[in-house]
Amino acid sequence: MEPKKLRVYRESQKLVDEVRETSLGIGWYWMRDRMRRAAASIPLNISEGWGRETDGEKRRFLGIAAGSAREVQACLDTVHQSGDLCDARYEFLDDRCDHIARMLGKPRKCLE
Repeated sequence: MEPKKLRVYRESQKLVDEVRETSLGIGWYWMRDRMRRAAASIPLNISEGWGRETDGEKRRFLGIAAGSAREVQACLDTVHQSGDLCDARYEFLDDRCDHIARMLGKPRKCLE
């Protein structure tokens, strides 16, 4: 199966766009960059993992993708706590990251 056919892959691609469209204060340019890279790493690692030969390798890359979703959440937490990200946008993106991280757990368990 191609990674593009995986729902979690498609959802993670949407997250990349949603993170890219999120505006932060000028003092957060470095965090915006980190958050964007972490978000982009989710579908990249899903795709790379799906191209691997063994189930163990696939599991490892899906785990990295889940870790990247949690990294985006940590970035969001930091910016939100400072008051530079509105509650609605924070909750929306935080929920999306959590949903994606949980979705990644299912194929990882299937590969055990």
